[in-house]
Amino acid sequence: MRQIIYSMHFQGRSSPISGNAGIIRANTSATSCTLRTTVDAAGVEGRHEAAEGELAFLESEIHITGRESFSERGAISFGDNHLLRFATVQDGHLAPSVCPETVAGVANW
Repeated sequence: MRQIIYSMHFQGRSSPISGNAGIIRANTSATSCTLRTTVDAAGVEGRHEAAEGELAFLESEIHITGRESFSERGAISFGDNHLLRFATVQDGHLAPSVCPETVAGVANW
């Protein structure tokens, strides 16, 4: 199997699935980009920079499994009919974000 290395910044919307408490559906997209990392006396900085290419689309279901935990399963579509399915290895972690009314999360797929 070929190793796939990528970094993308997906943005979009998520919303609760009606009638399914604790399940959220996410629909997001990301532009082609490069990841630039700079290290200097001030520390480290990273940012995504636009690059030529197409969009990628991510669709997933997020299951809230606890007050600060979740699991996720979904797929990312790239180009013409390329699909990468994913699922969390173990529960991810949720915490308050620096942005008001937002939570941040991290998980391993």
